[in-house]
Amino acid sequence: MKGILIKNKYIIFILAAIVVASLPAGPARAAAEKPDVDEQALMALFYEEDDLVEAATGAPKPLSQVAENVTIITQEEIDALHAHNLGDVLKYVSGLHLSSSNEPFGDSLPFIHGSDYEHVLVLIDGIRWGYVFADYPNMRSIPVRIVKRIEVLKGPASSTWGSALGGVINIITKDTGTTDRPEGEVFATYGEHSTYEAAAEIQGRLSKLGYYLHAGRNHSDGITLNRAAAGNSFYGKMDLAPNNNWRFSFTSGYTEPEFVYVKRYDKDYDYQNSDRTQFYTASLDATLSDTITAFLSLYHYKHKFTDSARTLSTGLAQDAYVYNSKTNGVSGRLVWSPVNHTVVLGAEAQRAEVTATIDFFDFDISFGPVDNEEQNWAVFLNDTYRWGKLSLTPGVRYDNLELADNQVSPSIGLTYNLFSHTLLRGVLARGFRKPVIGLTQYNVFDEMYMMFSRDRVSNPNLEAEEVDSFQLGFETSAMGWCWFKGTFFIHQTDKVWFSDPATDIWYNNGKSENRGGEAEIRTLPWHNLSLRANATYVRVDPDTEPSDIHWLANVMLRYADPQVFTAQLLGHYVDYGHYADPNASSSDDMIWDLHLAKMIPFNDMQSIEFFGICHNLFEGNQTWNNNLPVAARWFEVGARLLF
Repeated sequence: MKGILIKNKYIIFILAAIVVASLPAGPARAAAEKPDVDEQALMALFYEEDDLVEAATGAPKPLSQVAENVTIITQEEIDALHAHNLGDVLKYVSGLHLSSSNEPFGDSLPFIHGSDYEHVLVLIDGIRWGYVFADYPNMRSIPVRIVKRIEVLKGPASSTWGSALGGVINIITKDTGTTDRPEGEVFATYGEHSTYEAAAEIQGRLSKLGYYLHAGRNHSDGITLNRAAAGNSFYGKMDLAPNNNWRFSFTSGYTEPEFVYVKRYDKDYDYQNSDRTQFYTASLDATLSDTITAFLSLYHYKHKFTDSARTLSTGLAQDAYVYNSKTNGVSGRLVWSPVNHTVVLGAEAQRAEVTATIDFFDFDISFGPVDNEEQNWAVFLNDTYRWGKLSLTPGVRYDNLELADNQVSPSIGLTYNLFSHTLLRGVLARGFRKPVIGLTQYNVFDEMYMMFSRDRVSNPNLEAEEVDSFQLGFETSAMGWCWFKGTFFIHQTDKVWFSDPATDIWYNNGKSENRGGEAEIRTLPWHNLSLRANATYVRVDPDTEPSDIHWLANVMLRYADPQVFTAQLLGHYVDYGHYADPNASSSDDMIWDLHLAKMIPFNDMQSIEFFGICHNLFEGNQTWNNNLPVAARWFEVGARLLF
């Protein structure tokens, strides 16, 4: 009963906010200075009518018809942040926080609405990005400079994407060029502690063949505690369009970030890891008729993860955990778009293999190699039906899983244009998280534990976690000078995974409910000054542990005068709640960064931007683990040449 009352209070609050926000302007607002902009331009602070989203249904459709809670990050926003990694961009998204190493080129794991990071599916060029052994979506190996756009879908997305209990981060890479004249960018930064990044890209078109190429290098001695990092990245894309109805695309990428996450000179050791990733895709987009399009994609993903300890005085390795994996996948969809409908029929299949070894060099003991594999396939169907101001999207997906019972994931979403300036959204969805090789199949850790007369730690009876989710939201520009969005969510998870501390074995144990809300605001520029801010409240109520609450908040104040300069003051706050050890974490302060930039045009085709960044301007303290403290104030400068 208490839960129902809380839900009703949230719903009443949201409905009341909609009504208040939609009332006509009073005398005070009429007397205020009004921006010279029409309503359509105001709503464009959030979306354009033809702004298309892929993450919701697996095929592009207008964001105004997307019932799910989605945030879009554009290339312009990414460029303005002069980001070193995806975490620098995603941390300002409402409802999402990161388990970060607090280093420019370190680890970055996403959490959405109180989920675990393994609940979040990361996609790039259609590839399911992460470690095969554990569904570990570490995004540090994705070069942020190749990213054109990011779609963050918050809440379960299993009716389209399968195992995606917490949400989806869909990363869309930059396009090939459209002109014979090559265009591109050279990017370089240098900061304290020998922290630098250099990258270059070029794109163009040779007759019917388009191309995009990227190369990058980064390095840091470590902003805090000598946590050094370095990495190289290469990426290429080509497309061939023999006519207006057919387009073949090919991508290839290579990244190899390395990170020293603990270095102790007093104890003569460090811990470091590396991610070597190669990936390839081949795809076909085809227009079969005025109302039917088809898409087919193949991909190969190869990954080697190494985690090791080293004696500093000798440089010799003490131990090493090595995982070599590869995944081959295929996906396809047919989209039928008669009047007032967009029907998507899709399918996908993957085969993953991983070989793992553990070596303790000091004791001359080795375990493995142990080989594991997994095969899954799925089909899905959804339809977006439009009727006047209403759009309705039912969807369902069937997943055939090797490591768990097969799953059926339905969803139904609705959008309604309540007024010309106010949009309602609502979605009901069921989702799941599939078991992983490292927790269910006999693996290298079982071999190690059993050598020491312990039972195996994998559990072949581990079941998929399942979630039922409800979200209700609205967005409005009725106030005339800003856009506002509010969302209430409740995610009820069953068969929650639990690790027995006595045996290290994972079991299904009870239920958990995550509920809360998001609020976002964006203003129109006033004397070149604009504001973007958001806040998120999450309450986690598990059956087996005490309730937990955490907060997220972001503030982005921007001054943009192309004739003078651009300045951004960015504030980021996280109360980590149950994610952190309460004896080894701090959420005392909001962390503020200051960005200053000046664009100097040479001509219509060429320009250069100079910028400087002061990180942690007020030397705030915010960390979830004392081994990974936030860096004190530090500076870097850079330049971006556009041609």
